[in-house]
This record gives sequence, C-alpha cells and structure tokens, in this order.
Amino acid sequence: AGDSCGGNLAVAVALLARERGGPCLSHMLLLYPMTDHYDPGTPSLDHYAIGLGFTKVLNKLGWDIYGASEPPHGTPQHPNVLAAINRHPDLSGLPPSTFILAECDIVYDEGLKLAERLQGAGCEVQVLHHPRALHGFVTNCVMAELSGFTPRLDSGFQALADAVNALNRVWP
Repeated sequence: AGDSCGGNLAVAVALLARERGGPCLSHMLLLYPMTDHYDPGTPSLDHYAIGLGFTKVLNKLGWDIYGASEPPHGTPQHPNVLAAINRHPDLSGLPPSTFILAECDIVYDEGLKLAERLQGAGCEVQVLHHPRALHGFVTNCVMAELSGFTPRLDSGFQALADAVNALNRVWP
C-alpha cells in the first residue's frame, strides 16, 4: 500500500519483486499516487496548481527532497524509472491494484495514467474516484477523527471502507 509518494514507492517495490523473482505480492493499494515529476503538466496539475493544500509548488518541493531529478536518481532526459514510475517501460506482471483517487488533486491525472498503463499491461485494476476530495483526504480524515475535529470527513472514511473492501476480496 502507498499513500501519495508512497504509491510510487509501492509500485517500485512491486517491480523490484517481479524482477528479482519474489516475494510474490498479492495486491497494491494506491492512494492518490505521485508517479512522475517529469510530466510537463497534466490538466489536474494545471487546474489545481494553487490554493487547495497540496499545490504545484509543494509537489515540486517534495520531488526535490525525494531527489528524483538528481544523479544518481535520474534527469528529465534519463529518468530513474523507479523514482518516476510512470516512465517505467514495462508494468506487466504486477499484482492486481486498487486506486483511490481524489478528484480535486494535482496528481489525479498521474494516478489515472498509471491505472490505465497497468490495465494496458494486462494487470487487473480497480479505480475508485472520490468527487470533491483533495490530495491527502484519507490521511486527513484519520487525523481529524483522532483530534476530535468536526464535521467528519466522510469521503475519507468512505475511501477507507473502499480500501478494506478491496483487501477483503484479496484476503477473504
């Protein structure tokens, strides 16, 4: 499972497991994954670039901290495909995946692109869209609940229920 940049890491681990012959992974649960900072701009990145919490500036800062554009991790001309998973040339043979995507998120289109690429590579994919949700809405709902914040962030709890349902299908 991976949330945000953890979604990229989860797919990278699955690719390494595939390439190294194990361990066998049974499912990937990817919550609004960040997958490719080299992408010159997607409609969601442009549309939600400012003002909704996780902005284009914060996204760039996160990728800079991650170091994905610095050697030995890669450059825009020669990206490290494990650091920018949407650049990986072969996504076949990966486990079934459930995507939880936030509609009002700068990385919405990146997640959708990864889901489409996995489907195109023959992988089983379920995509769950959460209308009016922002990047981090699942984590934020848990934090709000723990702190006693009201009103409840029901979209985040619905996403958690979706995640549990997806995993219950894998591990009944």
